[in-house]
Amino acid sequence: MGVNFGYSVAGDLKKLGLQVEEARSTEQNLQKLQSARIAAYVMQDMPADALIDMLGIQDVRKLPLPFSAKDYFLPFSRNFYAKSPDLAARLWEQIAKTRKSQINTLLKKYNDTL
Repeated sequence: MGVNFGYSVAGDLKKLGLQVEEARSTEQNLQKLQSARIAAYVMQDMPADALIDMLGIQDVRKLPLPFSAKDYFLPFSRNFYAKSPDLAARLWEQIAKTRKSQINTLLKKYNDTL
């Protein structure tokens, strides 16, 4: 199983008894997948999808269900949240809206650094 170096999913796969091979980038892992050096690649879907589209890769298949889903979040101190729960909720909502509206631009920028 291919994973990007440092991704927490590597530990999850190892716990299942799977052999894990880490690479430095999404592009490296996709190349290894295409050349059959790895049988599968576990990656965040949006960056992988964007790079597959950008590179015109047609000979890989994405499984319909994710291996895992992990929520990442912006934490607030208990004191801040107790004083400003509405502001905290609005910030979380704005982050979600911004992510949705800017995802293509952000993914292109992310992929340009690979």
